[in-house]
Amino acid sequence: MQNGKIILDGTLDKLLESTLQYHQFEIEFVKLTEQLYNKLIAISTIVNPSKIGNTIHFYGRERSVFFQVLNEAAGQLMKDLSVKKLSLRDLMDSEFAGRGLD
Repeated sequence: MQNGKIILDGTLDKLLESTLQYHQFEIEFVKLTEQLYNKLIAISTIVNPSKIGNTIHFYGRERSVFFQVLNEAAGQLMKDLSVKKLSLRDLMDSEFAGRGLD
């Protein structure tokens, strides 16, 4: 998206191929401390992390990102988990909400 227009470098298929590799993750911890949050966002494969209360929300190109997060958060109690394959609609919603993936 640029100035309200979708800029394509090729075809719609290429756009879908490059964006639909993303997964959206939300993990709610019993207590998500700043120290733990900073440790998790330091993982290089996490894209656009954010924290709301005790929940971390982020994107990753592969589901394996989740296992990297689990490894770093070992020993921390988790309350809830959501994993979703990103759709073009999610990408557009994210862009219009002003967040984007970058």
